[in-house]
Amino acid sequence: MYQMKGYFASLKGSHYDIGRQQGRFFVKYPELLRINDRDLVSETEFKKIWNMYEEYVPGINEEMNGFCDELKILPRQIGYYNMSWINAGCSHAALLSGINSKGHIYVLRNFDFSDTMDDMRLCSTHVNGKYAHSGFSLSYFGRTEGMNNQGLCITNSSCGMPVGDTPGLRKPGVSGFQFWVVIRTLLEECRDVREALQYFNDLPSTYNFNMILTDSSGHTAKVEVLNHKKAVYQCASGDDAVFLAATNHAVLPEVSIEEPVKMKHSMIRYRLMQLAFSGKEKYDIENAKELLNTEYPYGLAVHNYEEFFGTLHSVLFDLNLGTLDLCYGSPLDNQWIHLKVGDDLPFEEILVNIENRSYGSEFWEMVE
Repeated sequence: MYQMKGYFASLKGSHYDIGRQQGRFFVKYPELLRINDRDLVSETEFKKIWNMYEEYVPGINEEMNGFCDELKILPRQIGYYNMSWINAGCSHAALLSGINSKGHIYVLRNFDFSDTMDDMRLCSTHVNGKYAHSGFSLSYFGRTEGMNNQGLCITNSSCGMPVGDTPGLRKPGVSGFQFWVVIRTLLEECRDVREALQYFNDLPSTYNFNMILTDSSGHTAKVEVLNHKKAVYQCASGDDAVFLAATNHAVLPEVSIEEPVKMKHSMIRYRLMQLAFSGKEKYDIENAKELLNTEYPYGLAVHNYEEFFGTLHSVLFDLNLGTLDLCYGSPLDNQWIHLKVGDDLPFEEILVNIENRSYGSEFWEMVE
């Protein structure tokens, strides 16, 4: 076992103010900063990407300006622009009020990736004129998931082969934003699932992903995108479908036909959630947390860090109370922390225990 650091940032003000705050944060913690000393894209391509942000993701360019002014670098040196416009595995589920003892809306998720490539940073973000939210950051300015102060919660996982410009990933077939741009934009701009779906329909995206959107009324939607095919399934508290789950494969027939074989570990984690929440007996919050606290193949925590599939954080959202129970790293080796959406944590950095384990070649097997 070894230790690394996790971080928390409280970001408040205009987009430009928050950019300056981000710059000061990375001056304080330079080990997090990954700046390229050469241009990533041509001037023409950079201008195109900048204009797309201006149209679809209002304010982020101003945040970049503040960040670059603080660090005295050029925007083209920030990999975020190149990475976000065009690899992770996760488990997540929306658990509606009909199947739990308190009648609350819960969303559980764990985020599996590499500890060498993730920010390991939770942010509570208050942009002037936009909805405040709390969620973990990716590539500094994006979000891997989160919940805003209106009760909208969004989680995400890769669907099939991830898309990106990194060797080994599927090359994008169309131009668009990566998932971390989409999630932060929807959290800041949308009040509920209905607004988020409308906004998403106009937002160009290129990633293969499963996205679950849930609001405090119980309106829930799962969006599956694979090879540019998209399907949406919606339900609400009181419907026959009282929970929606996703791992790293498509389930909706319009999309699943694109990749009829699935990764074995994805199927196992999906079935674990089905078994846990498909029964008629009501569960409580501790039952949901127990699934996150148990290691694969009996639970959702995965320790395959060296193969880019280790749990970097777990979160259990309560949409009625507007709270997060969260854990940096695997819950088997680290403690849970409680947070009200938008509030601050009592620390800026925290030690995170990491223990790697391999699950053998069968972990990566493909099955029908």
